[in-house]
Amino acid sequence: MLYTGLLFAGASVTLNQTPPLTVDEKSEDGILTGFEAENLDLRQTALVVLSACETGQGDLIRNGEGTYSLQRAFRTAGAGAVLYSMWRVNDQVTQKLMTCFYRNWLKGENLHIALRHAQQDIRLTYPDPYYWGAFVLSAEP
Repeated sequence: MLYTGLLFAGASVTLNQTPPLTVDEKSEDGILTGFEAENLDLRQTALVVLSACETGQGDLIRNGEGTYSLQRAFRTAGAGAVLYSMWRVNDQVTQKLMTCFYRNWLKGENLHIALRHAQQDIRLTYPDPYYWGAFVLSAEP
């Protein structure tokens, strides 16, 4: 879980430091690893959205045991649902998809249905699954 994560402001300083920056518990390195994410308390979090490219990809643990990934880390931390992408996505179309998804969800639609309706709406303009098919929702039904 140390090889999967999110880079925030300040991460470039950490990554370009020679020798590598030593980080104590009180300093911030700009990197949220999967290990750190799974140790958060997200039991009151209904949804985590990872809409950037390939956020659902992870490292194989062992055959038949699954993968270490960000979505797994956030679910382990207690998030009710995680929405993530499996491949490189188009930024402009993803923005439209996410806007439609949030609008549907905030209207009261179930997360799964909100995503499906958003994907169907995007499909009208962009029929190729590249634009709308990358997104997966990991959640209890």
